[in-house]
Amino acid sequence: MKRKTRQIILRTVGGFLFMLLPILSSPNHSMDIWANLSNPKGLSEVVTYALYLCFFFLHSDFIVPRYFFTKKYVFYSVALAICFAVISILPIKMAFEGENRPPHNHNTTAPPPPQYSEGFRPPPKPISTKPHDQDRSIGFIFSHYLPMFSVVLFVSLAMRLNGRWREVEQEKLNTEISYLRAQVNPHFLFNTLNSIYALSIEKSDETPNAVAQLSSMMRYVLNETQKDFVPLAKEITYISDYIDLQKLRFGNTLNLTYMVNGQPNGKQIAPLILITFIENAFKHGVNPEEESKISIRIDIIADELVLTVDNKKVGVIAGDPYLKSGLGIENARHRLQLLYPSKHELMIADEDTDYLICLKMTLT
Repeated sequence: MKRKTRQIILRTVGGFLFMLLPILSSPNHSMDIWANLSNPKGLSEVVTYALYLCFFFLHSDFIVPRYFFTKKYVFYSVALAICFAVISILPIKMAFEGENRPPHNHNTTAPPPPQYSEGFRPPPKPISTKPHDQDRSIGFIFSHYLPMFSVVLFVSLAMRLNGRWREVEQEKLNTEISYLRAQVNPHFLFNTLNSIYALSIEKSDETPNAVAQLSSMMRYVLNETQKDFVPLAKEITYISDYIDLQKLRFGNTLNLTYMVNGQPNGKQIAPLILITFIENAFKHGVNPEEESKISIRIDIIADELVLTVDNKKVGVIAGDPYLKSGLGIENARHRLQLLYPSKHELMIADEDTDYLICLKMTLT
């Protein structure tokens, strides 16, 4: 909240100072605002700077997120061309109309034409050399308006890119901390270690494998999540270890189907981007007292990955803190919007008895 308030104050103060530029840069350097506004050229300059200011906010808050970040560069270029046309043509039109407007005169009676003696020729009318004639040329438009337009364009773009970078970095930091708490949750570790202990009492051959899987999971969360992208093969190995440990935890009380189709080698993915949807199925789709059913399918086709998670809704296990921890679907949706803009489709079907998630994303 403090950051948003600071941004509003900075924008307000910056906009006010920017609007003072046409007054401070005028030849007369008059601080009389009404005097500057009554002058056609002064009014034109004020309107021009007001349009620059509007373009700054429009470009930063709408055009860049809607077209530049989504890589719709043709629409982005068209939007800039329209903005430049409005900024350059509207003030010139206002100045032209102001210079050609007849002076206000309360006496509506036209003065009589001058009388000349016979044989006297009146002097020829001077040729009009009003500055607005050349001000309306294409060369003047580009030389007068394009430099400031370019400055406003690049400043707003740089500020928006810097803000997006900070947002992604902050989101990454929050995600790493939240996932660290979610995946290395003491309650989850307690249940897993309890199951491994039971296997060791029985001298099961699965005990070493379970310990190795838990160790691999913890190593992945602690080390790999520091990177922007990780090999898809490692992410799938992490998911497989997580599912195997959950199968060990719930045993025969869970009807689980897990499939991976396709070749993950050579592809990259943001770390822990898929586990939220899988974790959600185990949190809300498993109850030892009810019939629990979960289906997880990962299909890799060329550069596209499709994750399908389907679970039957069951009653929440009372008093289980593990069900209350971790990231939610909304957080995962926000991560996808930041990391894979216009490169993913998320479909969620929340039915009476089933919960289905289908995620399609283009990999790097």
